[in-house]
Amino acid sequence: MLRWIDDSHCELEGTTFRLWDIEGAEPPDVVATAAPLVILKPRSMFERYFSLRERLTGGNIVELGVYQGGSTAFLALLLTPRKLVAVEKRANPADALTRFVADHGLKRSVRPYYGVDQSEESRLTEILDEEFGREPIDAVFDDASHQLSETTASFNALFHRVRPGGVFVIEDWSGSHAYERAIRDDEALLAQLPPDPPSVDIPLSRLVLQLVLVNAYAPDVVARVETFPGWVVVERGPADLDAEGFDITSWYGELGDTLLAPLE
Repeated sequence: MLRWIDDSHCELEGTTFRLWDIEGAEPPDVVATAAPLVILKPRSMFERYFSLRERLTGGNIVELGVYQGGSTAFLALLLTPRKLVAVEKRANPADALTRFVADHGLKRSVRPYYGVDQSEESRLTEILDEEFGREPIDAVFDDASHQLSETTASFNALFHRVRPGGVFVIEDWSGSHAYERAIRDDEALLAQLPPDPPSVDIPLSRLVLQLVLVNAYAPDVVARVETFPGWVVVERGPADLDAEGFDITSWYGELGDTLLAPLE
């Protein structure tokens, strides 16, 4: 189904996509309205979606982070979901996605929401209640803020709604570590930094460490954690999780608290 035109362009079901590796060439024009649809991912990450295709086709999908809408359109074609709810912090609709949905007759199955921050747990709950009711979610793809507090908030709001065996995918979780290594290996860049650089927020990788500890302590909550650079797949276990006040930090025990304490 997928045909590669070159390393940054591919075609799926007659729709052309342009991939952009954020660490590679100059970004595409964000105001452009012509095809192809743009996906802000390198080819290596893009191809990982195909490993989930068989288990997610026809399911209920949630995407956090829409940008220009290329990834939403891609998920709609790849997974043919029963319903795909996409949430974007920017208030202005993605014109390319709006056209794609209209051209493919997907207004009932592809449901974008704009002006919604992923950390707004009550708003996310409201949207999913309206769109899915009591139906479970098969997968969540989080490519939104890549910040610890915001990502944790949406994880807590959504993970308990994922069906057992379903997945929660967090993208770009290792970006802070890749940047640290780039600084270490680039003397010119290192020389530009102040001798005492300001402190930064705890990286998103802390959440990934928490999820690994939950897998150790409560595998019925997190059945599996599969990590790659920039991509982590969290498989939901069979536990009956309380929708009210679900908090991932409650599920890795006192030993887990001890292991994570030095990072605070």
